[in-house]
Amino acid sequence: MTARIQRLKQKLIHNEFAAPEWTLLMYESLRQTEGRPMHERRVKAFRHVLENVPLEIDEDELIVGRLPKRPITGEDEVRLEEARGYFKHNRLAVGPCYAVPWYFPEHDEFVGYEREGLFTVMRLYLHLAPDTTDLLRRGWAGVAARIEERLTDSGLSWEQRDWLGSSLFAVQAASGFITRYAQLAEEQANVCANEERREELRGIAHRCRKVAAQPPDDFRDALQLLWFHYLLMNLEVTDHYHASGFALDRELSSFYEKDIAEGKLTREDAAELVEYICLAMNVPHPRGDVLPIILAGLGPGNVDTCTELTEVCMEACESVGLLNPSLTLRCTRNMPGEVLTKAIKMWRNGHGFPQLFNDELAVAALRKSGVSDQDSYLWLNSTCTELTAIGRTSAWISQPYFNMAKPLELVLNNGRSLVTNGQVGEDRGNLTDYTDFGSFCRAYLAELAKWIGVSVHVHNRLEESFTLDTPQPFLSATVSDCIENARDFSNGGPRYNPSYIQAIGISNVVDSLVIIRDLVFGTGQITAERLLAGIRTDYRDDADLHAIVKNYPGKYGNDIDDVDRLFVEVSQFFYNEVRKYKNTRGGEYYPGYMVFLSHELLGTNTGATPDGRLAKTALSDSVGAVQGMDRKGITALFKSVTKNDYLPAVGGVTFNVRLMPSLFDDEETIEKLVSAVKAYFALGGLQIQANVVDSAVLRKAMEHPEDYGDLMVRVGGFSAYFTSIARPLQEEIMRRTQHAGH
Repeated sequence: MTARIQRLKQKLIHNEFAAPEWTLLMYESLRQTEGRPMHERRVKAFRHVLENVPLEIDEDELIVGRLPKRPITGEDEVRLEEARGYFKHNRLAVGPCYAVPWYFPEHDEFVGYEREGLFTVMRLYLHLAPDTTDLLRRGWAGVAARIEERLTDSGLSWEQRDWLGSSLFAVQAASGFITRYAQLAEEQANVCANEERREELRGIAHRCRKVAAQPPDDFRDALQLLWFHYLLMNLEVTDHYHASGFALDRELSSFYEKDIAEGKLTREDAAELVEYICLAMNVPHPRGDVLPIILAGLGPGNVDTCTELTEVCMEACESVGLLNPSLTLRCTRNMPGEVLTKAIKMWRNGHGFPQLFNDELAVAALRKSGVSDQDSYLWLNSTCTELTAIGRTSAWISQPYFNMAKPLELVLNNGRSLVTNGQVGEDRGNLTDYTDFGSFCRAYLAELAKWIGVSVHVHNRLEESFTLDTPQPFLSATVSDCIENARDFSNGGPRYNPSYIQAIGISNVVDSLVIIRDLVFGTGQITAERLLAGIRTDYRDDADLHAIVKNYPGKYGNDIDDVDRLFVEVSQFFYNEVRKYKNTRGGEYYPGYMVFLSHELLGTNTGATPDGRLAKTALSDSVGAVQGMDRKGITALFKSVTKNDYLPAVGGVTFNVRLMPSLFDDEETIEKLVSAVKAYFALGGLQIQANVVDSAVLRKAMEHPEDYGDLMVRVGGFSAYFTSIARPLQEEIMRRTQHAGH
């Protein structure tokens, strides 16, 4: 990290500051446009923000574009509260989250499903992947010209023409915003006494004037344009960066190679600029958010696309050492060995990235979901682990997070919640009413199917409202087919419009079924009455029973075929049920196993389970074993996980492993770990991410959080500062098996 970036890191990363102007300017504009169509109100508010928000260029910045942060005053708090109240009571969805609107007739019913722990009911709508490649080719003037050409179609309806006008208006506002930065840089240059900095400011001004309209000529131009677009698509809906990211090496390699060849750029120059992007992604919210950069992967003809810039980006991310970007590496069979080795060595710093994807399988999964061969080569994880075709997709990626363990609880307990005692599901009897394992499994699968259907109904209803409340005409201008279809990104405009249902707690379900199969209906070591009493009382009155089920050796994650088959069978049923449904945007539902924070959230409302998990504790954190239950080494764990087919799981897979720091002590053990990851991918694994932090360090951080503010861990598809996450999540991470070898 250069001295310039170190200075900026000290100056810009202030968690206690905020940027209230965005909210206040949105409020000011929306009050003035009451009664107008929502897309018109939104785009006018967007322009009002861009024309009036304060700008700032720090004396060390070479790439510009951010909201200045400052301390919040008491007067700010009063005005912000007034603005939020206005948004709520006037049915305005402002910010990155879209929950069930309070005015829904079904509001209490839908929220009740989440309170009972069945599934989440919320939409995070900045899981984006715009077509920045096309933007780099056309520039903003070219994007505007494409909209203007579309407006010449005499067959457009009035509504389509009006919406296209809003999108054009947004693009023009964006161009004006960038021009404001050119003007500010010129003003600063005119009064700057330092000659070197004066020339830098003139370069910034020239660059901003160019990319305000025209496509970039070089690496610096291209990176500045990408950053402005990233900032602007976030500002359309929120005051901070919430999601989406870059495929930086693919987008910029041609500019990099040209500038290097012409002597206009050095590797060190490029590294410093990428370091700034890595730093800037953390400025609005230094302790949170999940903002990816994805690197490498397959290209047309199934060739590996690693370049020198791939390694530059990896080194820059590691050097900055902050929470973001959440780095992802798309691994291929023909990837240079030193790149994968470099990635795995990065794990030892404890930050939890890069996460690694098996790109051959990821590309195949996208194609199975209907993405064209050409489009499948360019994808990113727009936040955690979901697969999104760049520039062509509006994906609802967690619709919902679905608790696989809750239907099991209902079948075990007469359809009643073990947490609230409410009658939630159909009364199919309880565990004591079943005479064999097969009939019990069939009842569980029937209950599972029912609640998958209910979750689809709820989220389709949420979609209907969302498409009306949250048009995004600016983003739509850079997502393929929105302009051609004259239809908003939020309303089925893009080429692909999938919804992903994420299976949470599946490993708990499998281990619970194993206990019921082996110890209740098998050996009879435990009676159905005793196990039912145990989960109803959270095992408080039967410590011996809890020890038996908790420590049963025949659980998932230990390469036991008849156990792993249960995981496969439950997964296949889940896949088949999910694929029955369509959403309201012209897309379909697809399965996934992405976790995020949902295993803790849903676990809080889930009773004790037959595998020994206690009530209100976190569910399993990934497609791996339940925390602490993988006891035969990492090779056995890899074999269990890869017996399942992840080709249908385009919604994403989270697979957490926890490794001892000693695995990184020498090159020989590192190479063994590299070989193990390659074998995991060869067996059919889709994704893997690692925590490399010693348990003793984590315990000290829990005892003295003030001394461990920078300690990072991998949670469920993303990294977080350990001392910033809730204690139940800290304890869940501590319970994960820490592997010391094969």
